[in-house]
Amino acid sequence: MAMLETILATVSGLGGAGLGAAGAILVQRAKRRDDAEAAQAAAARAERDLTLEIVATARAAARGWLTITRRVIADLSAARTVNFDMYEEQETQRYTELTSALYRLAGQPEEFQPTRGDSPPLASQVEEASQLVRDLVHRAIQTPTATDEVAEVHSAVDAAFANVNDYLVKSTELATDRDVSPEFRAKMASPDRPNRSDPYPIGLGWRVSCLTAALLILGLSAAGAYYIVSTLLM
Repeated sequence: MAMLETILATVSGLGGAGLGAAGAILVQRAKRRDDAEAAQAAAARAERDLTLEIVATARAAARGWLTITRRVIADLSAARTVNFDMYEEQETQRYTELTSALYRLAGQPEEFQPTRGDSPPLASQVEEASQLVRDLVHRAIQTPTATDEVAEVHSAVDAAFANVNDYLVKSTELATDRDVSPEFRAKMASPDRPNRSDPYPIGLGWRVSCLTAALLILGLSAAGAYYIVSTLLM
C-alpha cells in the first residue's frame, strides 16, 4: 500500500510539473504574440504619422508655390515688371519642397495612397507648370505677353495645384480613416491670395523664425523677471 501511494504521489508530481511547464510555454507564446501585435500596431501608427507629416509639408509647399506663381501671372497680365531672379529663387524653393514631399509620399504604404489610374505623376505636372511660367516670364522680357497665352499658363498652374490638392486630401482621409470636413477641403482648395504690398512672399520662413525668436526672448525675459521678483519677496 505504501508503495502504491508513493507511485501515485510521484505520478501526480510529474503530472503537475508537466502541466506547469506547458502552462509556462503557453504564457510565453501568448506574450510573444501580444508583443508582435503591439510592435505591428506601433509600426502602423508610425507609418500613418509619417504620412500625415509628409502631407502637411506638401500642402504648405503647394500653397506657397501656387501663391508665387499666381502673383507672377497677375503681374504679367497687368503688364507689370517681374523681378525674375527674385521669382525664380522663391519658386525654386517651393517647387523643390513640394516635389520632394510628393516623391516621399509615393514611397509610403499603398494603403495611404489614393488610386490615380494612368494620370501623369504629380511631380511632373508641377514641373511642367513651373516651366511654363518661367518661359512666359522670359518671353515677357522681350515682348509683351498675349492675354490668351497668360490665361493658358494660368490654367495649367491651377490644374496642377488642383490635382496635387485632391491627392493630398485623399491621402489625409486614408491615413486618418475618416473624411475631412467640407471647411478643411475648401480651405485647401482655395489658398489665400498674397497681399499686394508683398508681391513675392520672399523670406516668409525667415520672418516667422524671427518672430518665434522674439517671442522666445520675451518669454525668457519674463521668466527671468518673475524669478528675480519671487526671490526678492521670499
